[in-house]
Amino acid sequence: TTGGADEVYLKIKSSDKRIISASIGAMEAINYQLNFENILFGIFTGVFFGLFFYNLFLYFSLNDKTYLIYVAYILLVWLGQSSILGFTQELIWPNWIWMNLRSNVLFSVLGSMVALWFVQSFLRTKVYLPKLNTGIQVIYVVYIIILTGTVFGFLTAMYAVFLVTQAIVIPYVFMMSVFILQKGFKPARYFLIAWSVFMAGILIFVSTQMGLMPFSPTYFYMMP
Repeated sequence: TTGGADEVYLKIKSSDKRIISASIGAMEAINYQLNFENILFGIFTGVFFGLFFYNLFLYFSLNDKTYLIYVAYILLVWLGQSSILGFTQELIWPNWIWMNLRSNVLFSVLGSMVALWFVQSFLRTKVYLPKLNTGIQVIYVVYIIILTGTVFGFLTAMYAVFLVTQAIVIPYVFMMSVFILQKGFKPARYFLIAWSVFMAGILIFVSTQMGLMPFSPTYFYMMP
């Protein structure tokens, strides 16, 4: 009300640990913000699908399975990010409640599993760091447990376990890539340059979701 103050109470039920931001504004301002987010998502999707088909072409041209792994990774990351941002729930399966509740965790976990597979293939971890490569096998088991628990409806607990696991995986993979670079495998340098930015984005997102960093739209969109 003009010249006064009102109290607004919201009752929100969530299947996972999630920070909810809200704002009140004129319809014109809200529509502008939504249209801006839609444009950014369109650019994001265009870049991902360009990478998808480019790497698919490289796979058929070079017959190197690493490119095929990367193609699967790109698709799963797009599905995971789109689910976190709410676009898959709106555009792909709007009436599939079961998937709406689970999609952000399911595709994020599957994408993380394929990412580790890519790390093993690209960095040749079995050759250069066989002992640390065993740690990746343990992480796979944790991811499978998270997937199973999510499918059977333990959504809040599995999402919390996933966040903690990601907080461990990121420095673990970074450390492996540094060690492999020190062993003289030069392609590890490209991995470090490219993936450090993405891993930083994941770490910031996970930190905000765990309450370790203050929530802000900038941090929320840091990962995509």
